[in-house]
Amino acid sequence: MSRREAFEQAVSPHTRGLYAFIRHLNRGECDDIYQEAMLAAWQGFESLQDPDALRPWLYGIARRKAMDAYRRQYRKDAREEGWPAELPQNGFEGQSTLKLDLDQALSTLKAEDRALLYLVFNQGFTYRQAGEALGIPEGTVKSRVYALKRRLKLLLGDKEETA
Repeated sequence: MSRREAFEQAVSPHTRGLYAFIRHLNRGECDDIYQEAMLAAWQGFESLQDPDALRPWLYGIARRKAMDAYRRQYRKDAREEGWPAELPQNGFEGQSTLKLDLDQALSTLKAEDRALLYLVFNQGFTYRQAGEALGIPEGTVKSRVYALKRRLKLLLGDKEETA
């Protein structure tokens, strides 16, 4: 089997979820970021020793590429406009009030925290896998997810009480 075939066979089960993850992080440049992530994965594929680490490794590359793109855009906007650009609104789309409230609550979180929740709850990553993808210890993932769930519950609870 050629290197190209081995790469395609290993990566193809993860491409849809990876693209969705990138889109969640940066909607405006998701195609470019996806291509950059795939190129970086291709270049580093032979150095990957553990096949079980492929999925977190791919998502880690995608996260870094998305954050690089965000930083580039932030610096460009700051130079052009003279003040920092707003963080893009990422989250779940829908017409229901709950989804709109959830979208608003998620928009108050840092991009890294939204990425963590997305990996755990949307992509089904274990805490260990999410930690590997984001470059943080498993214990930190557990405590951050717990704290983020509490924060979102409070934010959503406040909305329900005032409605």
